[in-house]
Amino acid sequence: MRREDYTRRNVLVEGGTALINTALTAEIALILTTNADNAASVERNLLSREESFVAKERLKAIERSPLFHEEYTKKAKRFSSRTTATNEQGGTYQIASPLESALSAGCQETLDDRERLSRIDYLRKHVMEGVTDEELPDEIREELTFLIVGLPAQESSYENDVVSSAKAVGLAQILPNIHKAYGFDEVEIKYLKNVTVFLREFFKSLYSILWSEAGDALDFIRANYFDTPEEFNRQFMTLVMINAYQAGPGNVAQVLRWFSKQKVRPTFKHYDVYAAMASAAGAKGGPVPDYGKHSANYVKNVYAFAMLLNSCDTKVKKRSA
Repeated sequence: MRREDYTRRNVLVEGGTALINTALTAEIALILTTNADNAASVERNLLSREESFVAKERLKAIERSPLFHEEYTKKAKRFSSRTTATNEQGGTYQIASPLESALSAGCQETLDDRERLSRIDYLRKHVMEGVTDEELPDEIREELTFLIVGLPAQESSYENDVVSSAKAVGLAQILPNIHKAYGFDEVEIKYLKNVTVFLREFFKSLYSILWSEAGDALDFIRANYFDTPEEFNRQFMTLVMINAYQAGPGNVAQVLRWFSKQKVRPTFKHYDVYAAMASAAGAKGGPVPDYGKHSANYVKNVYAFAMLLNSCDTKVKKRSA
């Protein structure tokens, strides 16, 4: 299936202003399009593309998932908005939005790349390169290709020199014991090409671990909440894997086992199955001590960033030294 067919939003152009009329509200679109370049990018990247059956079905699923839709829409609005600060002299100034920060670093040229792609475009193009159906189902590969660009935006705003208090490093904020286990030292893991290889292998591992540790729970959820395996993979399993990237597969496996023992609620459909599970597990006094509100919100943050970044012009804006 062509990657360019994965249009997430319909765009109408009225009076030169792009209005996103499906997955995001018009209000968010207006925030995005206050920048003329972004407005032109939205029109060029989305309006001109032909929607596939899968893309249309995804839009319907998002719209029919009120829990998930409402939460990630709020986050997308926040990520797109600038904040106002006051200086020592009492004057005010605007701070770049999280989206602008991610675009600024993410549109830098990838080092040693013959195609001279931006960091965002390189990651999107290569992250699932060479992965087979036996390693990851096609639907998950396609969803990860779309969503993966939101992960470094959430973790580091695409800055490769960020080091956390826990010593996590680079664009994807990878802990030392993890990147060393995959053969990369603290210098190597700062390079996007190595980060891309790491993410590819790590998500393959997460898929295997989650099915190994919570296979019965996943089977139960798939049978009781989803009509097809493809729908389950797109709207639940991929989100679970991204959640496991942040919270750890062990914690997420515990959440899955807990959720599978709860009363089945037929009203939960599409993305709302994951949204309901994460929200309940992340509440105060939830079933897994090390899975809190931050873990519950992580996927929504990544999803919102991915929706926004996939609507913007992500070609190289600034050359890396």
